Amino acid sequence: MSPENQTQPTEPAKDSADADSDSSTSDSVNLVVDANRCIGAGQCEMLAPDHFRVDDDSALAEFIGQDSLPATEAELLIDRCPSGALSITPQR
Repeated sequence: MSPENQTQPTEPAKDSADADSDSSTSDSVNLVVDANRCIGAGQCEMLAPDHFRVDDDSALAEFIGQDSLPATEAELLIDRCPSGALSITPQR
């Protein structure tokens, strides 16, 4: 087979929705736990164990590990928190 007849592998084309999701996952945000609202349900710890843990003594969620999360992950955690104790803090 001659070289001009060989097909070169190509990457699949990304549509505009893929491009939007790539840009949102690269945006990082910081979360904060409102200790007055936290009920220790543990949804944050279950969904993001590298970032949260529920303290055995206080039964309150604590932010651990990295100080920022991808925006899409942060939004999921906020949506799943039954007490509404999680919120995004402004970037400094």
